[in-house]
Amino acid sequence: MINLAELALLSFAGYRGTRLAVHDSLLDPVRERLTAWHGKRPESALREAVVTSTSTARIFGVDGGGRESARAEVAAPLAELPHRAVRLSHDVPASAALLDKVAHTI
Repeated sequence: MINLAELALLSFAGYRGTRLAVHDSLLDPVRERLTAWHGKRPESALREAVVTSTSTARIFGVDGGGRESARAEVAAPLAELPHRAVRLSHDVPASAALLDKVAHTI
């Protein structure tokens, strides 16, 4: 079983990966090229799937989806944890150290 710091770091990585793939302007040129590629053959199921996967957070699973029972099962133990505001940066070692420190104070 993973510890709280690892869970938080993996959650943050999943969130940032989804933001990069779907929303960040860094990949706007790629998404524009994919949209133009799809426009040449809009009836293509493959092209539709590729464009959808780069424009929909649900594909990546970071949108609150899933079964209600699964969300309730996860929400209950999380609600019991102490709440702290944490601001992470792109400095992965520093972010991991901060999360480890927070995890050891709980």
